[in-house]
Amino acid sequence: MVRLWIEIDDDIYRHLLAESLADEPGVATLRRLLGLDDPPPPHPHDRNERLLRFVAENPRSGSAVWMYLHLLSFLYKENTDFAAKVLKLRSPGRRLYFAESSEEIRRSGKSSAPRRISDAPLWAMTNASNDHKRDILHQVLSALGYSAPAIRRAVDWLPRSRRPQEY
Repeated sequence: MVRLWIEIDDDIYRHLLAESLADEPGVATLRRLLGLDDPPPPHPHDRNERLLRFVAENPRSGSAVWMYLHLLSFLYKENTDFAAKVLKLRSPGRRLYFAESSEEIRRSGKSSAPRRISDAPLWAMTNASNDHKRDILHQVLSALGYSAPAIRRAVDWLPRSRRPQEY
């Protein structure tokens, strides 16, 4: 599910708050007031198509770190189980790739350069070669259950390292 944001006026916001039931998420209040049914869960095939569309619509520009974090942010918004899946991923040397704080990543290895994943309560280790980031991304996408063609396309979206790196 893609989470989008809209701006609303203060009076509309107050009205939605007044109409919401106890512990009811804002989107549920809107659906109830507008008479909309809950959306069906996305078909796995649709997830793959959205990933392919994301890659196609986002040019390969900016730094590899920015591209990596941008794609991770997209994956977080698309996958409710993102955190549970990626927090299990580690390097063979037990270095953390993802954590709930920058300190956790820093403690797991030297020169980790943790960066916050936009719109997510998670941090990512970014001080890795581009090829290593591509390998991590492959692990993330596999853990989330994307198809092999979608994984290949998304991984190929990230640039390769300028020279081969061993890790």
